[in-house]
Amino acid sequence: MRPKRQKPIEMAASFIEAGKDPPDYVMEVIPPKGRGVKTKVNKQQHDFILNYYGDLITGEEGEKREKDCESTFRYFFKYQGKDWCP
Repeated sequence: MRPKRQKPIEMAASFIEAGKDPPDYVMEVIPPKGRGVKTKVNKQQHDFILNYYGDLITGEEGEKREKDCESTFRYFFKYQGKDWCP
């Protein structure tokens, strides 16, 4: 019998508290983009992916930095009604 699946919020908390990322991820160079992180296992919606250790800036600041340095990869998301860019 398969073990019960841990709730995503509990899984995230356990990795964050341990200061570690889940196993089964690899960093690869993806031409022509550069470095990227890939998973070696299938993930389900709402699964915890990885800890983010960089700056978390507003969407407005992200747009400004995008104009100043187009070679840098950025992604934008909405959280609690605000735009963010890590």
